[in-house]
Amino acid sequence: MATDTVQILSAVAFPSQTSRDSPHSALRSTPLTQNILDVCHRHRLIGRLARELEAAQTASAEIVTAAREQQRNIESRAKEHIREVVRVQEHLHAMGHRSALLKGPSAHLVSGSSIPLRHFGDMDLLVLGTARADASSVIEPLGQLGYELIPEWPCGIHEAGHFVRGDSAVSYRMDGEGLKQDAFMLDVHHGFPFWGFPDVPPVDLTSPGRIDIDPQGLGQRTDRCLVDYAALAEEVRCIETPFGDVTALSPEATALISCGNVFKDCLKPHWLVQSCVLLGEVAEIVDLVGLPGFRSDRFAKLAVAWSATDAIAFVTEVYESLVGDAPDVLRRSASGTAHCLTVWNRDHHPVILRTTKQLNSIENRIERFLTMRDYVAELGENVVTAASTFGPGSVITLGSEGARAFTHRRRGRTLETEISLAWGTDALVMKMTILNQDAEGSECVLLNFGDPALEIYRPEDGSSPRVRNRAPSGAPVAEQVTANWRSGGDGTSILQVAIGWDVLPSRSDGEVSFICGLQDLVADDHSRNVSVFAPVRVVRTSEQ
Repeated sequence: MATDTVQILSAVAFPSQTSRDSPHSALRSTPLTQNILDVCHRHRLIGRLARELEAAQTASAEIVTAAREQQRNIESRAKEHIREVVRVQEHLHAMGHRSALLKGPSAHLVSGSSIPLRHFGDMDLLVLGTARADASSVIEPLGQLGYELIPEWPCGIHEAGHFVRGDSAVSYRMDGEGLKQDAFMLDVHHGFPFWGFPDVPPVDLTSPGRIDIDPQGLGQRTDRCLVDYAALAEEVRCIETPFGDVTALSPEATALISCGNVFKDCLKPHWLVQSCVLLGEVAEIVDLVGLPGFRSDRFAKLAVAWSATDAIAFVTEVYESLVGDAPDVLRRSASGTAHCLTVWNRDHHPVILRTTKQLNSIENRIERFLTMRDYVAELGENVVTAASTFGPGSVITLGSEGARAFTHRRRGRTLETEISLAWGTDALVMKMTILNQDAEGSECVLLNFGDPALEIYRPEDGSSPRVRNRAPSGAPVAEQVTANWRSGGDGTSILQVAIGWDVLPSRSDGEVSFICGLQDLVADDHSRNVSVFAPVRVVRTSEQ
């Protein structure tokens, strides 16, 4: 049974549908609070909420005014956003660089809607002639428009580069490391990736001890297909706007890429407690496939060619869990679904746990009510006690047969680490003695508390370790995390790290839960990466 909040979101996202849980009844009977308004904003549903306010008879005048004010801001920003897309594309095309708009306002423009129903963040342009982390061909023409490449922002497998242009017309704030200013954000893509469910057997979490995931390393890449400009050429469309023409994609290609984006955003991140299905994006997909003249046969053909059937299956599952039978065009092109939980993301072969039991329901992906403690308990937590100094009760060994741990693509190699924990006054202190004798690359440690989700890389030159917060906030943690890496005896390496309590919001009642992992990174062939991780719950001893 969906929660009241999820029911209201469903009513806003899919107003013309009949839900199993009668969300429209919930919309009329449940007071619309500021919290509901905030959740609608996060799910990019403000425009749809403003359109449905007449049904929400319990909304106060204050909430109605706030929603309509937000919608006016969305419409104002959308005009500036689309005007900027036109400006960038016209300049690139004049300089000989063909491009197509992906995501963002694409669905709004393709559908011919006169009013944008959600806010847009950055601009995503697929540009011919670029490659991963290589946008060199467009640095000069974009620079002529005032855009600057930000090289320190890492590129995903589909991204060529991230650009920014300061402008007060559109507010887009990046928190954490990097730029902090009002700006136009432009992501240049060389393709778009379609992900699939991992083709490995599900694991039984009731089995004790270590569980090996894809132990022979035979599973195929999770990113099934990278669709480039050439593959999209037949789907390119020119759309007239009040500011000039925008080069976008057909409704069928736009709907498929939207399905792929929804699925990618839920399957790809390794932070366990923050994955989120944005219902505004799902609603756009439903709008697109319902357009007059939508070519169902073309959609189905492209879905197979682009390996998008798993993405469609996921979107279909979201819709049917909330509303009922999905549109035929989605159900006919969908494959089967699987219960998956992404623990650690790497190119092509992320660590994804496929389980017999669903650990991350659609409702949780929408509303986010599970915590790291919940996930750690479900995975079979290792409970350790921690005093103010390291002691025998605070030690576990990751990768051994006895302790609860998971390995990924081990292929007979040994990857073990002994972990000791201490509950200090100002910080949680951990010492990892890495016993790995089969390393082929460099070592990286994961300490995922939900937020922060820390990656600590072992330096090759003896310099200070690189510490990266991979949580959604991306908030800088350098001042609160102290990490030292040194060589031990008998070929071991030792990492000691102290994490200040100020950045550990998951701590409560003298306990803290997190995912601890170790990865052997093979830089030139990520298919040979080996990972081990374990769910850990640390309990402060009574001496504290």
